[in-house]
Amino acid sequence: RHDWLEGRGPWLTLVGGIDDATGILVGAVFREQEDGTGYLTMVRDMARRYGLPAALYRDGSSVFAPTGPNGPGRDEATQVGRVLAELGITTILAGSAQAKGRIERAWGTLQDRLVSELRKAGACDLPAANAVLRAFLPRFNRRFAVPPASDVPAWRPVPAGLDLARVCAFRWRRAVGSDSCIRLEGMVLQLPPGAGGRSLAGRRVEVELRLDGRLLVVAD
Repeated sequence: RHDWLEGRGPWLTLVGGIDDATGILVGAVFREQEDGTGYLTMVRDMARRYGLPAALYRDGSSVFAPTGPNGPGRDEATQVGRVLAELGITTILAGSAQAKGRIERAWGTLQDRLVSELRKAGACDLPAANAVLRAFLPRFNRRFAVPPASDVPAWRPVPAGLDLARVCAFRWRRAVGSDSCIRLEGMVLQLPPGAGGRSLAGRRVEVELRLDGRLLVVAD
């Protein structure tokens, strides 16, 4: 978290990723705090613009893998880990702060240049900050990108037909109760009748919370 808005608004967290070969910021978004939505947004935007990387170098955040007395757990146990696994992106846990030096230096540069852009735009809340960020990223990349050491790209194209909006969503498997309700993250959701007016009671469904805010229920 950082005072990106210099007191004009709340402290924000910049969630993003940088291409190790070129220094290009492949995706970034402001969030109120480091969370799964921020990382899924970054992964989705990165995939749309550049494709899929071979690996993602990460820290030990529980967003990627649950933490416990025995250290980080399996990536697939989290929503972000599941998305990365579905996209065939392996993760590498950074062993030290120095190992993350490139992105730390980039964020240091942003805390100078991006803060100035936010100040000039008069940004004072999260939506305004993200609007400035979207316009800033292409200029930043043109200014600071470097040629890669190899002309052979490691990026893979997104497979044809893959629905990134569905993959980069929060998804849960649930059983519908006899009252046509499902329980999810502390909420009770009552489902309308399915095709032909038939109740979904007793059915297994998948609940999807998309990044655009839509909540979808898909019956088996």
